[in-house]
Amino acid sequence: MRNLLTAQDIGHVIGTRTLFQDLDFTIDSGQRVGLVGHNGCGKSTLLAILMGKIEPTTGRVIKSHGTRVAMIEQFLPEHLSTLPLKECLVRVVPPEQQAKLSYQADILLHDMAFAPNQQAATAASLSGGELNRLMLARALMTQPDLLLLDEPTNHLDLTTQLFFEHYLTEKLSCAFLLVSHDRAFLDAVTTHTMFLRDKKLYRFTLPFTAAREQLAIQDLAAAKARKAEEKEIERLTKSAKQMAIWGKVFDNAKLARRAKVMLKRAETLKDEATFVSKERAANLQLETQDTRVKQLITIDQMNVQIADRLLFQLHDFYLRPGDRLALFGRNGCGKSTFLQTVMQAYREPQKNPDVRFNPQCKIGYYDQNLSFANGHETLFRFAYQRCHLNEEGTRLELMGAGFGFDRMDQRLSSLSGGERARLMFMLIRLEKPNLLILDEPTNHIDIDGKEQLEQEIIDSNAGVICVSHDRHFITAIANRYLLVKGRKLWTLDSAEEYYQQLDTIHSTPLPPMREVAKHKAVVEPAPQPAMPDTASAEELLQELLDLEEKLTADQARKPAHQKPALQQQWQQRIKQIYQKLENLP
Repeated sequence: MRNLLTAQDIGHVIGTRTLFQDLDFTIDSGQRVGLVGHNGCGKSTLLAILMGKIEPTTGRVIKSHGTRVAMIEQFLPEHLSTLPLKECLVRVVPPEQQAKLSYQADILLHDMAFAPNQQAATAASLSGGELNRLMLARALMTQPDLLLLDEPTNHLDLTTQLFFEHYLTEKLSCAFLLVSHDRAFLDAVTTHTMFLRDKKLYRFTLPFTAAREQLAIQDLAAAKARKAEEKEIERLTKSAKQMAIWGKVFDNAKLARRAKVMLKRAETLKDEATFVSKERAANLQLETQDTRVKQLITIDQMNVQIADRLLFQLHDFYLRPGDRLALFGRNGCGKSTFLQTVMQAYREPQKNPDVRFNPQCKIGYYDQNLSFANGHETLFRFAYQRCHLNEEGTRLELMGAGFGFDRMDQRLSSLSGGERARLMFMLIRLEKPNLLILDEPTNHIDIDGKEQLEQEIIDSNAGVICVSHDRHFITAIANRYLLVKGRKLWTLDSAEEYYQQLDTIHSTPLPPMREVAKHKAVVEPAPQPAMPDTASAEELLQELLDLEEKLTADQARKPAHQKPALQQQWQQRIKQIYQKLENLP
């Protein structure tokens, strides 16, 4: 085992805030390390220091001779978007090495599951998951000894998450250090864990869950030792004061000296007291209303669509208090569109007569993008208009959610993902809903925050409709499971049925599914609509799914980064495929 990198006394200060100090650690060849910590503790800053992008305020990073370090980009450089995939890879290395390493690009594209006919495609035509695989390949083109990954699973669909898991554990030969809040992913890929908290680093030669248990044991032992030390300090201080009084009363210099010695010993114990962590995650407390109604929402019939393009249909859908529904499906199948359609029906019931809400139904909607907000609004004005509180009450709520008084005039557009999450959960708590509609609620929440949210949801009797790629979160909260597949809604018995289907490495067929009943009585499993069993039909369906995923991913980008011309081409091609499928014998 070879030492690759050593951090000595690393500390970093931003403004007047110390992120961390006196960090000492090493990373050796073959190690797979997870870096975990609360939002804002400095994890991404530490990665940037290790990569050499920024200099630490104190200390230094020492790389062993010849050690190559690479970091996966967050965004593909704009000038590469029109180039073929292979060209995107070879451009990473110096021009004089590009011809020599051309074969390496071919190997990496194959390892990243790009078919030969895809390699001529441009990077701009890739879906979100494909683009993440391409950026991993670009990082590996330099043949690094150490790979740095910052939240590699954030915003990824489950298919791409499983691909990353398999690649990092089975194919990647170099060491890596990754930042993640995904508990299942950390447990699957890491062998070592570092916790960054209290401006310090705690390291374990264990994957995340086992390491966290050991950290909890250490915390309990530290708290116990600190309690005993404080008891001893109190005893010494009290005795010293009494002895000093006796020294004065009896004019006894010996007693006075003993009192001074005891006080000095108490001060030494204070200075050397066992450290006990005081760091806590942001409070994501929810408040929900109990209701005795039988059903919160019923939908006789609904077409979930974007413009004139049908994504899927559902019939006789219902949700009761205590139902915690997880909605699965490929990216682009219409999950988020369904949530938005339900919210539109809630806000404008006269336009959606087939969607009926119980009069007692009150919805709390988590929209991680704040898409209903004007980005130019200030934080205070946005909250004030929605909190139904006076100005003082609104400011107090914002400060309780972690927004200081000096931030009241900050623009919404400048909020980080974690700050948006805190704001949204604050608003939901104030609404006291009995139906929660959650669209990727855990993307920007740290692990402690996720666990608090899980418990809050489980302890409530609220109905829940949730779309999430966080397997641990879904496993913890859900008790009903639906899958969007083939433009229909299917019932699953567990989340594992869907996860097994997505395992493209160890392909497992999907267990029998039941289409959501068109009547509320239990029915026998309904067969999927028969498609022509020909190669051409299968190819058309695969192309259709790929195009829809690309279209949805591009439409989700910021307007400045979208490709309107490509979107129009994809939409035309999608229309052609639907026509061909309808005309197949």
